[in-house]
Amino acid sequence: MEEEEAAAAGTPRRIREREEDDEPVAAPLPREIDIDMDQDEFRRVLRQVLREELGVSHTVMAERFRGGELVIKPGKKDTQEKSLPLDAFFHKIVMVRDRLRVLEQKINGSDRLADDEKVAMQQYITACYGTLTTFNVLFRDDEDKFEGQKSKD
Repeated sequence: MEEEEAAAAGTPRRIREREEDDEPVAAPLPREIDIDMDQDEFRRVLRQVLREELGVSHTVMAERFRGGELVIKPGKKDTQEKSLPLDAFFHKIVMVRDRLRVLEQKINGSDRLADDEKVAMQQYITACYGTLTTFNVLFRDDEDKFEGQKSKD
């Protein structure tokens, strides 16, 4: 028994673990996939699917704000103002939106929450979107903008 343990100790760990595994080693992925699209088209589709699944999107800021600066001026005299590139601020706004979308997906997909709890949480998220509509001026495309609860006309 000690001889087997000593021999095993001298064997590289990845080989030892492979010998002890009962599961077969997964076959390598094929280099080519048998679908009717070229590699660039496949990558574009894959990026789109990943963005949708992860709730991450590529959003473009309105042209007139590119390179701009957000300046926060304090009301207290002799206090220094704070400036932030609008590109960085816009990125943070988009990240908040994307994370709200992920939260929304997790709530809707949850098995632990009752339907009335899902509706209540969804209403809070919609209210957050409504609060963030102030920043819609920064978005180039209308479909990227925040939408709150729509009024019934």
